[in-house]
Amino acid sequence: MKLSKNWVPHNIHVRKILLNNLEFYSLAVLGGNAAAEPAIPDKIWGPIAWRMPLRDAMKLLPAGARRHREMRMANLAFPRDSLHITTMAMDGRVVFEDHCNRFKYLSFICDTESCVIGIQLVETSPKTVNWPSPGPNGILEPYYNYIEDRYNGSSGNCVPYQIVDAGRGVKMIKTVLFNQPQMFLPHGPGECPGTVSLQAYASRPYLENVHWYLTAPLAKSLLEIVASVRKSGLDDQ
Repeated sequence: MKLSKNWVPHNIHVRKILLNNLEFYSLAVLGGNAAAEPAIPDKIWGPIAWRMPLRDAMKLLPAGARRHREMRMANLAFPRDSLHITTMAMDGRVVFEDHCNRFKYLSFICDTESCVIGIQLVETSPKTVNWPSPGPNGILEPYYNYIEDRYNGSSGNCVPYQIVDAGRGVKMIKTVLFNQPQMFLPHGPGECPGTVSLQAYASRPYLENVHWYLTAPLAKSLLEIVASVRKSGLDDQ
């Protein structure tokens, strides 16, 4: 993974809760040991390999995928001046599919050499959401989309999450902005074998569904940033 020379942010203020959440997920990817040497992934998602050139990765997407937008990583808790995002979109009934979920958007997270180091899939208005059995691990507020820096700002919503092994050096972080203040049990069967759905009482219970494929080398970098910001005393409330 190639980052800029001065990739660790300095003299910036970052929300304490953002750092806590990133630490939680990053430690999960590294097996709970921040000092562990990160495992280098083989594949990140589907046919997309670790550090595959972006131009090659785009060719492996389903027919109909189009370039939607490009941007630099704006989240201050990520490596500085190092990451850029290329978001692809599907139109009409054609979608990206992952774990029995349908997504309109797929984002490539790339390093300074335009090589893929992570993937995020997003559906902003999901009709249904399926969870790999046995379902969510719990609720972790308030962030549900770390790449686009989106978080829950309403007491009427909650952010259930799930961490799913996705191969060597990769975990899928599933987060949903759920239009209820808490999860209700029991879970019902999902639309595919081996999946479950949440019991919902709202007419539009799902506001966003995110699958973030967080790789171990990136997780290791995030933990270094968390430690640096905390050491400087700039982790704001």
